[in-house]
Amino acid sequence: MMIYIWIGVFLVSLFIELSTTALVSVWFSAGSLVSLILAAFLGDKLIWLQVLVFVAITIACFILLRPVFMNKKKGSKTNVDAMVGAVARCVDPIKKFNPGTVKFKDLVWTGEVKQSDETEISSGDLVKILNVEGNKLIVEKYKEN
Repeated sequence: MMIYIWIGVFLVSLFIELSTTALVSVWFSAGSLVSLILAAFLGDKLIWLQVLVFVAITIACFILLRPVFMNKKKGSKTNVDAMVGAVARCVDPIKKFNPGTVKFKDLVWTGEVKQSDETEISSGDLVKILNVEGNKLIVEKYKEN
């Protein structure tokens, strides 16, 4: 009977984690998996030990592993955030108040310069992506150091 309970706890907590990605319920999955293995060997004997192992593993994983994974999660840039600072190529000229087009990784974007930037960017020039605003890239002329 305990095997089915641990399978249920495992599946429910895994489903919740996949739905939220908050890195909270995944630790219940880890604890229930270890308790499931115990239940496979012990059956319905020593239920208190299975519950104790479940609680201990869950708390230990939450305290020890969650901070590590949260730091990695915060530190990695994804989607458009990863574009900021990258270099792209100007396809159509860009002037202040006159957007052009910029090609970045085989995708063509609308490119604009900052309002304070008086620089004109010609076709073929390299540009540095400063920001992404909606479907526009805010760029400046790329200066090699």
